[in-house]
Amino acid sequence: LVAGIATSAIYTKLKIPDLLAGILTMTMLYSVNLRIMSNKANISFLKIETLFSKIQDKAYDFFFDMGLEFDVEWALVFFLIVFVAVLKILMDLFYHTDLGLTMGALGSNPQLIVSQGVNPDIVRTIGICFGNGLAALAGSFAAMYNGFADVGMGTGIVVSGLASLMLGEFIIKSNRIGLQTLRVFIGSIVYRALMILARSYGYKIHITPNDLKLVTGILIIICLIVSRTDLIDRLKSRKK
Repeated sequence: LVAGIATSAIYTKLKIPDLLAGILTMTMLYSVNLRIMSNKANISFLKIETLFSKIQDKAYDFFFDMGLEFDVEWALVFFLIVFVAVLKILMDLFYHTDLGLTMGALGSNPQLIVSQGVNPDIVRTIGICFGNGLAALAGSFAAMYNGFADVGMGTGIVVSGLASLMLGEFIIKSNRIGLQTLRVFIGSIVYRALMILARSYGYKIHITPNDLKLVTGILIIICLIVSRTDLIDRLKSRKK
């Protein structure tokens, strides 16, 4: 959240372009992350109690007392499904509030926000902080699930997120908030499924794990071409 405030301040107060402001903040955060990790590039959580380890321990004790065998990994799956469902409901409720609608309008028509007497810089800052907070939450979950934290584990995640969003837009095309948030989760699942297929069966066409970033880039290019073609077709149909 603090990083989001810093990015917004660099963009709004220092008048640095938004993309460059984000890149500068990410660059500075690399050093901040190393400070948080006690100047170590990699930290293991094997001997550290985390939220995920507590869930696994509770699930193991519960089913052990009942005399049942249970894979504790499924406890994490169930927890994450419930967590994502609750998060989606809260996001849908937020985007139906005045602030949520204002934030959506800012992305579509900034001039409308100004004409209504709302400061777009404040709304933009809230949106950036909101996105950064969700990214931090997802990063903490990924680190706990993997059992370690690495300073470079977020490299390339922006491209992966972009691919997930585009896949979701292809699957579900709607202007309704509930469906828009739903397609984000569906797109992410589909993207990860494609990456698993590439790892599992990619050897048949000589694809190795080293080629996954290349596959992601090609996938995004294809999505952009298809979406642009679809947009052109819709414009032509409207003119007719």
